[in-house]
Amino acid sequence: MNMLGAGMVGLLAVPALLLSGTAQAREDLPRALATLTPQDFAARAEVVDDPAEPHVVASTRKAWPRGYGRSPSGGVEIGDVHLRALVDRESGAVRWQLWQELTHVGAPSALTGLGFHDGTEPVEAALARAERRPERCPAQDALHTSCTVRVHYMFDLPAEAMTRVAESYAPGSRTPLRLAFSDAAGRTHEVALAPAEVAGLAAVVGSLRPVTESTRSTR
Repeated sequence: MNMLGAGMVGLLAVPALLLSGTAQAREDLPRALATLTPQDFAARAEVVDDPAEPHVVASTRKAWPRGYGRSPSGGVEIGDVHLRALVDRESGAVRWQLWQELTHVGAPSALTGLGFHDGTEPVEAALARAERRPERCPAQDALHTSCTVRVHYMFDLPAEAMTRVAESYAPGSRTPLRLAFSDAAGRTHEVALAPAEVAGLAAVVGSLRPVTESTRSTR
């Protein structure tokens, strides 16, 4: 897989909701998504336990049907978005990640950062990784001649912030976690994520963490 030093404009799809710029499509979670509980997301989470790897990986990639949509800015198709948590086998330390899939047309406008409010304080995260798939170009006689590239972007999220977001979950609430992405062109693109998804993955993480000397001492 080729690596990009920076990504392009990022907007999340379902279950994230498009709230880009002044053209805010909706600010509430869909009713069907709002009915899901942390237990629902925990039951649907995918866990990859490869003994050859130092981490056990828990993911919400398959926890909810992911839609596709176009960016209001044009030239970008919004794909899968999900959370991952990497749990260290020995220490129980956890790394939280947000992954976003985009397919863009033409030259990208690089993502430069992510910001959100965890319910207590503002949080900022820089783009940590971008994985680029091979470029796909249409035939010369095709109606649309622009090449497209699918890119997966990853942001490292502070564990303490994710804990606070998980604790903010309220049954039946349609209030989302609002995420704001900034790009190299100076634009801000807002999306939303269900707190229940964060809380569900946090529950899975809790079940995966090993009982180390440090965790025993706190009991």
